[in-house]
Amino acid sequence: HGVGRVRAVATEAVRRATDPSALLDPAGAVLGTGLEVVTGEEEGRLSFAGATAGLDPATGPFVTIDLGGGSCEFAVGTARAEHVLSAAFGATMLTEAHISTDRPRPEDLTAALSVVHAHVDEVARTVPGVTEGGVYLGLGGTFTTMAAVEIGLDPYDSELVDGFELTRAAAEDVFRTLVTESFAERIHNPGLPEDRARTIVGGSCAVVAIMRYFGLESIRISERDLLDGVVAELRG
Repeated sequence: HGVGRVRAVATEAVRRATDPSALLDPAGAVLGTGLEVVTGEEEGRLSFAGATAGLDPATGPFVTIDLGGGSCEFAVGTARAEHVLSAAFGATMLTEAHISTDRPRPEDLTAALSVVHAHVDEVARTVPGVTEGGVYLGLGGTFTTMAAVEIGLDPYDSELVDGFELTRAAAEDVFRTLVTESFAERIHNPGLPEDRARTIVGGSCAVVAIMRYFGLESIRISERDLLDGVVAELRG
């Protein structure tokens, strides 16, 4: 397509991989450029840059919460990320580590919620400004999917999701729906892609645990994230 500049980044799955070259070498050969394994801090900084690129700094400060598969990046700032912490939990990790049955057991959900609570407690103690208010932005597939389920989007419409205010009451309602169903039941929820129907259990545990800990009445959903931050840096 005549692309002049390419930057390819890999995140938590590759950071934790025992043999990252199994992906990095062939993928780099296909792309014609090396893949950069970004640190958790850099990932959080890029996600913050992407999510806030179109926002007026005067309406901040902003707290971005980028929930991925294996990590969750918390960043605080106005025009740029001033404080970042990458926490070791994510939608896939929580699901694989704690959800042992098709229809999740209450004790497994409690365990997943407790893990997130412990990590967020550390975030609150070590990241300046993260609990002091401002605009909280939820990034990543779990946040956008929970918003889509709340709206009942089928097909998915990114314009309706971006900027959507997901209230805590709505998040709790979506959480109760998704985690009390079997996989076969869950996939029929409008807005929930089948390929996310398993990991959404751990992901929704993370979302409600975060909102409960911070006492958030709502969180603004952002379609813009890490990739947008990478693009912004390439353009700059």
